[in-house]
Amino acid sequence: MQSDARSTTGFGEISRVHMQRSGGKIDVDHTWLSLSATSRGQLRAVIHNGDDAPLKITRALLQQYERRIYFDCDAGASIGFYYGDAKLDAPVYDYAKLFQSDVSAGQVQLGAEEGNAGYAGRPDDRPWSERHPAVLWTALLAAVAILGGIAVRSIKSAAT
Repeated sequence: MQSDARSTTGFGEISRVHMQRSGGKIDVDHTWLSLSATSRGQLRAVIHNGDDAPLKITRALLQQYERRIYFDCDAGASIGFYYGDAKLDAPVYDYAKLFQSDVSAGQVQLGAEEGNAGYAGRPDDRPWSERHPAVLWTALLAAVAILGGIAVRSIKSAAT
């Protein structure tokens, strides 16, 4: 399956086999795919059917889960959700354990996603040698050249 940006969002196998073989009946009916995509837009299925007879697809049905976020806030408050730090583990809140449905709870619609202008990325916490590999390799090659020069001079002085 591909999204409208031509990136692969999932793959799978659709099969329907009904046949008799060696006195046994083989019935396989797997006619659905499970995807985990979070993008909006069109979803395009590319079916590689080989040299088999064309499939007679009469309909396709997209089903998805509704995602909900529950939180306490004052009426009219402006809320911002921040996400995307790959170095953080998923948070664990007690809210899920203590949640009680409230009939007077309001429902809000999220606006369009936008970048955070005040965001400053994490400092680079890699070791110095990984941040500056050219300096490390230059020093290593210089050390090998110096040791090689000393070895050649030692061999020449020992030969004379």
